[in-house]
Amino acid sequence: MKRIAQGADERFWSIYYNAAMSALYMADKGGQAMMEDDDLGLDEDDEPVEIEEVDPLEGVDLARLAVEYLEMVTGEFWEKVMSNENNMRTAIKALNMLGSTYLYQLGECTKGVQGLERVLEIDPENCDARKSLGYAYFGGICPNNYDKALRYLMEARTCKVKEVGDQCKDVDLLLWIAQTYHFRAVDRREAKQKEGAKQDFKAAHDTYLEVLKCDPGNKSAIDGRDQVKFEF
Repeated sequence: MKRIAQGADERFWSIYYNAAMSALYMADKGGQAMMEDDDLGLDEDDEPVEIEEVDPLEGVDLARLAVEYLEMVTGEFWEKVMSNENNMRTAIKALNMLGSTYLYQLGECTKGVQGLERVLEIDPENCDARKSLGYAYFGGICPNNYDKALRYLMEARTCKVKEVGDQCKDVDLLLWIAQTYHFRAVDRREAKQKEGAKQDFKAAHDTYLEVLKCDPGNKSAIDGRDQVKFEF
């Protein structure tokens, strides 16, 4: 981050990327900058000196800082980044992190969706982008759209199984699919769409059971299963 403060142009785009990753890491750890004990060169008989520890990042919105740096990488420096095909993996990760940070940390639907849709333009098979977009449309970040959420989440599941060969590797994704069916079923019941509601309650129930096969003690899946088991 010090190097950025001193001035870094597009040739040093990776500095912005690494700084963004560091900011997100520190945000996840509560924002405390790492500090090492300094060797003050005191003799054994010297009185210890009290040093006031000052967190240089106190008051800094680290998620906003990360977004600022990622916007540089995916905006102003994008042509430079994409000029080398060896940067493709990092470029996709930067876009993914930008979209995810807008969604999960900042709760900004439009910018988050835009970032993740850019990922899919470059990498149509990107599982993580589809998973995040699915969550956005049922998890309260964007206006609820359960049809769109299910489409993205089901695509993400197919993608994940193809990638790792086992849907149990991502229990959260399975749970989100079950919950999306569950929420849509409730909406359909309230709209007097009885047949559609029954189908969704059944799909929710079956998917909750899939979650429990992977994670038998999953409380959310147990609660969801018990809520829908008499609805179809």
